[in-house]
Amino acid sequence: MDIGSAKEQIKNTIQIYLLKNPLGQYRLPVVHQRPVFLLGAPGLGKTAIMQQIADELDIGLVSYSMTHHTRQSALGLPVIVEKEFDGQKYTVSEYTMSEIIASIYECMRKTGKREGILFLDEINCVSETLSPSMLLFLQYKLFGGHQIPDGWVVVTAGNPARFNKSVREFDAATRDRLKVMEVEPDYEAWKKYAVEQRISRSVISYLDIRQDDFYRVETTVDGLMVVTPRAWEDLSEMVQYYEELELPVGYELISQYLQNKQTARDFAVYYELYQKYRQVYHIGELLQGIWEEDTVRKAGEAKIDERMSLVSLLLEGVFGSMKKCMVGYDALAIAAKALRAYREMKPEQDEKPGEGAKPEQSRKPVYGAESGQALAALIRMESEWRSQSQNAKKKDVEAYAVLMDMSGGWHDKLGDGNPYEAIKNCYQVSVAELKEEVKGTQKKIACMLKFLEEAFGKGTELGMAVNDLTVTPEATAFIGQFLSEEYFAASRDMLPHCQEEQLLKQIDIIGLA
Repeated sequence: MDIGSAKEQIKNTIQIYLLKNPLGQYRLPVVHQRPVFLLGAPGLGKTAIMQQIADELDIGLVSYSMTHHTRQSALGLPVIVEKEFDGQKYTVSEYTMSEIIASIYECMRKTGKREGILFLDEINCVSETLSPSMLLFLQYKLFGGHQIPDGWVVVTAGNPARFNKSVREFDAATRDRLKVMEVEPDYEAWKKYAVEQRISRSVISYLDIRQDDFYRVETTVDGLMVVTPRAWEDLSEMVQYYEELELPVGYELISQYLQNKQTARDFAVYYELYQKYRQVYHIGELLQGIWEEDTVRKAGEAKIDERMSLVSLLLEGVFGSMKKCMVGYDALAIAAKALRAYREMKPEQDEKPGEGAKPEQSRKPVYGAESGQALAALIRMESEWRSQSQNAKKKDVEAYAVLMDMSGGWHDKLGDGNPYEAIKNCYQVSVAELKEEVKGTQKKIACMLKFLEEAFGKGTELGMAVNDLTVTPEATAFIGQFLSEEYFAASRDMLPHCQEEQLLKQIDIIGLA
């Protein structure tokens, strides 16, 4: 199965293992909760999907690589204790708590999550001294006499022997205790993940054309040549930082990640062409609706790799604007919540029934703005936002960062009036700016679709753009929130079975009711 299917299977398994009866007891006994064993080549994303599943199910995650564990660290250290049996005292040996199980309790303490995933990577590479204990662990979830806490599901992973010389094949008894899932490389499944994770469009468009380069593990006269999905993702991260700092991206960088010389050379050449197309086609102008007939003709006559690159470049520009709008929208949602709390704060009622409130008690603003200074109130809000961001999810952290930058620009515009009104006025200016940004992004969508239809008709290129607008998280969020008539018109023609009704909802940009 592909990594996407494996993720769904694991997610379903965890949900079933965590089912409870009306008494709050887990319905499936521990002895029947087979640990999942993901068997697949290195670099497929086995570890990455564990974090995704934990986030989606809102449960904890503890990860360990078993190659680093000795018998003592996994089972605990032996200790001598004195016990009494039938009136006689004896000295017996026990184990201290396993480092692995202790980490689960530490995770529960830090996160407050009582359920989670214990992910043990490279489980088939454990040391010889630890192997005999694994059968007991896999069946009863025991390490050195200590059981993992209720509500924690064991998921393991490993590589086939041909990829790792340290692999020790499981015997029949051990394998029969596992729920085995064999994972194979699959580009289409990975592409869905890549789009969600904002992998560089240069990488995605290259692999759309050269899918054979997606995964390569070969032994040649020059040694082992390795290209994995993990390598493409890590390269993408580095390329995006290089672009941000305007540093040159070439073979020297690419070959550090793509450890196959031919693949590294091919992508280096493609990346250079990709950047060339950005300049030749004036992508920024196309997204503003500015182009000449020669540009349309040139695009229509281009080869397939140039066409795919052009579509990716246009989508890259559109998705960047969409992301900016949605992060700004989330930031303003946080600000709106804080303003509502400020406005709705009730005065303290210290007086007895029938007594009038003292003037200074008639209204007690939140955030310590008793002095009536708007700046003091805003600074207290910012302090609270900074604190909230510490435990926020990755998506929300971006919103908090944008909000802090946004509110920093409010400082000089507050004035000395009523704190609530002063901050609200600055907030409304930011809302107006977001509305303009949204209009600009809607225009980019319209211009992109219009150009692609003029250049290629209602063909593969337009279909590719519409499909990516339909499945990319930023795009679905943006279109669902702010709409795009041109997208809906194109999707009716190109994707007749698209579930358009999921997107047909309009919610006003946040305001104070």
